[in-house]
Amino acid sequence: MQRSCSWLLTAQDRAGDRIELTQEALAELLGVQRTTVNAVVGALQDQGLISARRGRVIVVDRAGLKRHACECYSAVKDHFGAVIGPSGSGGSPDC
Repeated sequence: MQRSCSWLLTAQDRAGDRIELTQEALAELLGVQRTTVNAVVGALQDQGLISARRGRVIVVDRAGLKRHACECYSAVKDHFGAVIGPSGSGGSPDC
């Protein structure tokens, strides 16, 4: 569950609250079986953290997802912020 939460948070950082993603695609990205993703998505929905429909995931409670994510999410986000910068260009804000 932790890796799924981290991945969903990262996807939300890049794509916004509405993430176009099938459970099969998420399973491939995480290297797990689709049945595992199905169980995790169900648990996250039951907790009110996400809303998932056919091919779409909507983050409902970002703070809740962060509480369930592994510590790698914050570490990677902080590292990328330091290396790439807030604009994502890696240079000055004018780049």
